[in-house]
Parts: sequence; structure tokens; C-alpha cells
Amino acid sequence: MRRTLAPLVLLSSALALACYDYRPVTSPAMLEGRRVQLLLTDSGALALARSVGPAVEAVEGTFIGDSAEGYRISMVTSRTRGGIETDWRGERVFVPRSLVAAMMERHFSSSRTAFASGLAALGVGAITVGLRGKGEGGGGGPIVGPGTPK
Repeated sequence: MRRTLAPLVLLSSALALACYDYRPVTSPAMLEGRRVQLLLTDSGALALARSVGPAVEAVEGTFIGDSAEGYRISMVTSRTRGGIETDWRGERVFVPRSLVAAMMERHFSSSRTAFASGLAALGVGAITVGLRGKGEGGGGGPIVGPGTPK
């Protein structure tokens, strides 16, 4: 049973530890419904402070559409210049093109996922070995059972 369960555990941990990276977008034409990150210019951070928060350098969410004026996204996360991330609940935000320094699309990273899964497997293995011990302990107490004097 352990041998058939091991591959299933490894696969599920790999899926749970899925890692992503962001790659530059050349054309937003086919991005509808995909996860994107908009890196804001300095003036963009100032102009959008009222709607997305102060000192935000990047907004991330599901791409809804674009026009000549800008991009519409359903916000998932914003990140400040200090690295603080704030979760959003899908609020729709319009970001003018002139305020965007770069647009990035989220992609699954098989190499990062394999690395994270490998580290997790090593950690689980180390914990298992540590908890098993060497099997030399005897407990040290008297054995009490039927027929032994108390």
C-alpha cells in the first residue's frame, strides 16, 4: 500500500506547491481571462494611490480587457514598493496605459515546482527519519500484565 500511495502523495504535493513566474507580454490581444501583473510607473503609483493604495508598484489580477486608453483587471493582489502584498477580492480596476511600465503574464514554472516539491519531499523524509528514531528505546518502565505481581 505504501508503494502505491507514494507517487500519489508526490503528485499532490507537487500540485499544491505549484510555482509560477511572470513573463513580459508583447500583445494583450489574447489575454482575456488570464492572470497578469501590471508594473506601475512612479507617476502611476501616485495617480492610482486613491484606488489601489499608496506606494503600490504592481497590481495583479485577471485580465478583463483593454482599450486604447488602458487595461481593465479584476484585482487579486497589490504590492507596495516595500514588498507588502495586499489581497483583493476581484474588484475591477482600470489602469491607463500611460501609467504602466510593463505588463507581465503568469505562467506555470515546472522547474520551480520541481525544486519546491523536492525540498518538501526532503523535509518530510528528514522529519520521518527523525521521528522514527533507531528503535532502541525500551521505555524504561516495568512490564505489568496478567500474572505479574504488582
